[in-house]
Amino acid sequence: MNKMDTRAFACTPAAGAPTIALAAIVLLLAAFSMQATACGTLPSEQQQQQDAEQLQRLRALTTDMARSADAIFVGSVTALQRPDRAARRSGEVSLAVARTLKGPQAREQTLAWDDHFIYSCNPAESFDNVGFRDAGTYIVYIKNARVIRSAAADALRDSALLSLADEISLIAAQEGK
Repeated sequence: MNKMDTRAFACTPAAGAPTIALAAIVLLLAAFSMQATACGTLPSEQQQQQDAEQLQRLRALTTDMARSADAIFVGSVTALQRPDRAARRSGEVSLAVARTLKGPQAREQTLAWDDHFIYSCNPAESFDNVGFRDAGTYIVYIKNARVIRSAAADALRDSALLSLADEISLIAAQEGK
């Protein structure tokens, strides 16, 4: 090997390293961009199909949870103590009941709760979320004296697919009302 060949060989890896790194970054970005889309940004036909599938799942989840719940009501938070995960202590929420959909009638309910939250573009995946905010209004599902689902029943309701009126109708149908 002559000196020219040695120099060319010694410089090639150093000169090629930035190119290889750049190519790897471009490939990673391309892989992520193919999977990462914002909620609701699918082409119209695909979004409509996905929404129809999600609505069907939400209706089935509502019916199943209504069947298994001991009580369901719509109420507004009057007092709120948040759970403390570090201390492994549940929170407590008191709600003024506006409408009882299942179970015993009561003007106020005080219940234990543990926060559970999944954020997803697919509403069915976050159906059994549990969480409260001060003065918020919620539809609340209870089993064994614990909240198993809470969903906003006011202007902050996040599901445009299953309206509160539709959810209440499904519960009423399950209860034979």
